[in-house]
Amino acid sequence: GDIKRFTRMLLECNSSDKLCVVREYQTEVIVVPVLLVGFFVIVLTVILWLHCRGLRAKQEQSSSSSGQQGKKMSFRQRKECCSTEKRYIQLSETSMESLLHSASLTLKELEIPREKLSPGTWQLIKQGRYGSIYRAQLETGNPGKTKTVVLKALQDLTSPQEVKDFLGRIKFHQNLGHHENLVELLGCCVGQLPLYMIMEDVSLGDLLTFLWTCRK
Repeated sequence: GDIKRFTRMLLECNSSDKLCVVREYQTEVIVVPVLLVGFFVIVLTVILWLHCRGLRAKQEQSSSSSGQQGKKMSFRQRKECCSTEKRYIQLSETSMESLLHSASLTLKELEIPREKLSPGTWQLIKQGRYGSIYRAQLETGNPGKTKTVVLKALQDLTSPQEVKDFLGRIKFHQNLGHHENLVELLGCCVGQLPLYMIMEDVSLGDLLTFLWTCRK
């Protein structure tokens, strides 16, 4: 069949007609690629449509979830705002009474009754930035047992700004938490003046004095 077709093609074509073979196969050469390209375009269109549909669904889902999260966050923020007053000292207070009241509420978990500090055991160590620093005995709750502590006192005649600085120092030590290489904050007395910061007693003293002693 191919021989007869080729013979017929040669008989119909002139010897100088070079496009005769192209005319004979013009259906295969033009129509088939056009069909392939059309099929590819259709497939690509379907893929893009499915992709856009998926993106739209994700956007709608994310918008709905973000709306729900926004409601939850607003509720959480309101709750945190209500609890912030208990966790932070209101340093904007100007009067001494309101400032001490805010501090006593915020540092309630650190408050140690003043009567647990044995008055006859106080020993003056030195004068610090805010006032005198003492070494004293703190009652532990067990009968007859006490613990040596260091008291950083804020003097009675002081300004509200100095009280704010002293309370900020207590809050700073509280936020540091417990660490074996840090002097631990044991408690405080902030209900009334004078204010006391009760610290752990380290046998070698402060680091700067210890380093100077070792150097000498």
